[in-house]
Amino acid sequence: MQTIKKTLIINGSPRVDGDCATLIRELKKNLQGDIVEVSAFRSNIAPCVDCRGCHETARCVINDEMQVMARAPSIRSLGTVAEPVANVTVSGDTLRIAISCATQGASIFWSEDGAPQIPYTGPITMDIKGRDLAANPVTFYMTAVREGWDDAGIITSKYPGLSPAFKTQYNSMTNQPVVFEAADGVSNADWKAWSDAITFVTMKAPSQVYSHCIYRFRSPLFFPNIASISPGKLSA
Repeated sequence: MQTIKKTLIINGSPRVDGDCATLIRELKKNLQGDIVEVSAFRSNIAPCVDCRGCHETARCVINDEMQVMARAPSIRSLGTVAEPVANVTVSGDTLRIAISCATQGASIFWSEDGAPQIPYTGPITMDIKGRDLAANPVTFYMTAVREGWDDAGIITSKYPGLSPAFKTQYNSMTNQPVVFEAADGVSNADWKAWSDAITFVTMKAPSQVYSHCIYRFRSPLFFPNIASISPGKLSA
């Protein structure tokens, strides 16, 4: 399905025929569909006067050139692209990354350690010989896009997925929940990536028999995620 492109260009330069104007002319040669161009420097746009007319109309009621932007073509998204997913495997000294996206027709881009993103064309291999992955994990970034669709943004992935830092490894008294509390500075994204990846949580007694218990995971925002632990299996 062909997507109709709609573009609003706001030029903030005071120069009539300066570099910005030249760039905009070249840009417009390659744009399709509706185009609205506004000069922020020369447009007669009044500041807000607190008339509160917008409370009734949901738009500014001052009749100036701001209305040009208000009449700019609206853009309707055709959907949201699913987050790209990475499958990482290691064989000897070679790390292999395969990236996929559940949205049909989406294009995937990736980069490693903050480099500019490039198109993903197939599985990526990296030489990890001599690399201490625990101290220096592989960090890469993924984006999946499709024309006319919203995307999920840049997805950060690390291998191996390491647990965040904790204030204490555990904090518990007899007959009380065991609490793992994230250290200051742990981001919610890192916490979620770790907690979402948990598949097993176990306690091994000196007799090597796994014990039943209840763990409480306390996030950086202190909203506890409580999970009941059975022998060798985590059930949310």
